[in-house]
Amino acid sequence: MKLHKIILMTSLISLMAISTAFAGGNKEAEATAGKVPDTVRLNIASEPDSLDPWLSAASDTSAIFGNVFEGLLSFDEGGNLNPQISKSYTVSDDGLVYTFYLRDDVYFHNGTHLTSSDVLYSYLSLDDSDGTTYKFPSIDKCEVIDDYTFQITLKSAQSSFLISAALTKILPEDYSDEATHPIGTGPYKFVSYTPSQELVFVRNDDYYDEDNYPSIKNVEVYIMSDSSSVVAALQSGQIDIADISSNNVDMFKNNYTVISGVRNLVSLLVFNNDVKPLDDVRVRKAITMAINKEDVIGGVFDGYAEPVYSNLSPVFKDTYNSDIEGMYSYDVEGAKKLLSEAGYPNGFDLEVTVPGNYWQHVDTSQIVQQNLAKVGIKLNIKTVEWGTWLDDVYYGRNYTSTIIGIDGKLDPYESLVRYTTGYHNNFMNYSNSKYDELINEAVNASSEDKIELYKEAQKVVAEDAGCAFICSPSNIVAMRSDLKGYKFYPVYTINFSSLYYEE
Repeated sequence: MKLHKIILMTSLISLMAISTAFAGGNKEAEATAGKVPDTVRLNIASEPDSLDPWLSAASDTSAIFGNVFEGLLSFDEGGNLNPQISKSYTVSDDGLVYTFYLRDDVYFHNGTHLTSSDVLYSYLSLDDSDGTTYKFPSIDKCEVIDDYTFQITLKSAQSSFLISAALTKILPEDYSDEATHPIGTGPYKFVSYTPSQELVFVRNDDYYDEDNYPSIKNVEVYIMSDSSSVVAALQSGQIDIADISSNNVDMFKNNYTVISGVRNLVSLLVFNNDVKPLDDVRVRKAITMAINKEDVIGGVFDGYAEPVYSNLSPVFKDTYNSDIEGMYSYDVEGAKKLLSEAGYPNGFDLEVTVPGNYWQHVDTSQIVQQNLAKVGIKLNIKTVEWGTWLDDVYYGRNYTSTIIGIDGKLDPYESLVRYTTGYHNNFMNYSNSKYDELINEAVNASSEDKIELYKEAQKVVAEDAGCAFICSPSNIVAMRSDLKGYKFYPVYTINFSSLYYEE
């Protein structure tokens, strides 16, 4: 039986708000009349944390704003890099100099012509006060060669540089209103944002890339965290596409298109490694052993997930360390023994902070609560709003434990580096000098050596039980039957441009 509870009042309020928003038209009626719809309506579960791409950290936000902002390169469904703002690039023999040759037909949404000066501005804006690049510490200098040639010189060769740096979003030089009215070069323009309600986008009719020119004119994104409201809105035709939970697949599989794909995400119980009693490795190991991953996979995701034991998603088939699987198998008696050794023979109280807008995390916390009760640990669930979670947990690190899903990046390094000592996104406060050395060594290693270093680093975190890694869920999407073109990417992305209606 699913643990997710439908809160009737919340659902009714959400549906009333949606009904008001949709009063302007019904696309099913348009289709019946022979008119192809020109709008797609969908939802995201969380409030945008920032409209400025350089400040945003939330996966939902980046998933939709990738349609507004672009980088020198982009990536496809297989994770392959392709030209975007740049039409080509070269790399010097010593791997230090990257030269990007820009397209000359790219314009920002405010009509400004993009040149190398905008690219330089974007990279320099990520520098700190002493001139060392905050996001890319390997950069020595950036230069404008001419209006459509931009060059980056590294301090030392870094094999993963191209993936991370080339995807940096390019913004117009000296434009300061990104947080309120974002301007990019992408296939869709930002129109408006109504907090707690919706974001509206319109097709960029002057978009330069004919091969990726959007079919659909308007996109409306509703902020809807309650899953029952999402299901009801999808069934009624008030939204056209949505992520659904696995227990809702049966109700949509006959009259809707339902597709699924592995998501580059790790669902986990995060420990604040600086807080007692979680600063004791024996306690962390005991908690890890007390969690039955299969309970979560079956009870929350109906089998649409696979167990993980690493801080890296199994999406990275070559890099994921499958050898550590089962390092801490489900073992109630073993967990009790470790707790006794750590001085907690009768267990203890533990608080877990969970963002309430993600039902998966709430449901997971309830199953973990049941699991930990068997070893004497009383898990107290503290449900908070998304903004509060970001402030207190992610940025403030003022918490004991949390359950969350951490989205991976295109480069495995971006997932693994967050566990290095002192890293700005290491909100779990994990620290191990051996792990740091392995990740630092991997930066300049060959592709083959890099894989081995990454695998060894995963083993170090697993041995430390730096977090309790649970599973990697699948994405399940349901959409109206005449809507086509949805694509899954190795990084969570909703590509508006690939969507189209069958005529």
